[in-house]
Amino acid sequence: MNQLRSRDIFLKAADMLSGPRRAEVLAKTMIGQGKTVIQAEIDAAAELIDFFRFNAKYALELEHSQPLSVDISTNSMVYRGLEGFVAAVSPFNFTAIGGNLAGAPALMRLWKQVSENLDRYRNFPRLAGECGGKNFHLVHSSADVASVVNGTLRSAFEYGGQKCSACSRLYAPDSLWPQIKEKLLEEHGKIKVGDRLR
Repeated sequence: MNQLRSRDIFLKAADMLSGPRRAEVLAKTMIGQGKTVIQAEIDAAAELIDFFRFNAKYALELEHSQPLSVDISTNSMVYRGLEGFVAAVSPFNFTAIGGNLAGAPALMRLWKQVSENLDRYRNFPRLAGECGGKNFHLVHSSADVASVVNGTLRSAFEYGGQKCSACSRLYAPDSLWPQIKEKLLEEHGKIKVGDRLR
């Protein structure tokens, strides 16, 4: 499937969401996520439609853009698939981000390039997590426990937890969980609530 065909599919999906399927996606978002009709309209309809349309436009532009060159130096960019695979685990509370996470790699045809070259990849898997405003930490068995605890507490409680990257989930291997849990509880007990100057 070429870039133009991918773009057409996402533009068609945006048209369907903005017309005949709008009420359905709003109702499913309201029931599934407990959102009001206004919240569902912003998330499930308007924002997801925008993601599909803008991503299609930007993907086509990106394919034809090259970095600046000067007389003594020619710069060029070749876009290729990721070394690894894309697993989009959509957040339960944000329809637009869920659609965007799954849609962007498909739009850029990353899945096809990856699957055709699996035997050549030397350095996968790699992981990038986007939770649509609710951060998560996925801890590897080789992780440093002190760093995990410090990063998790800072992410969860800085700014009173009122930031889009506030940690709300921690996935830890069984081998490290007892140590992580003990240190999390110990350090959590030291957090002061209220006026920090007192």
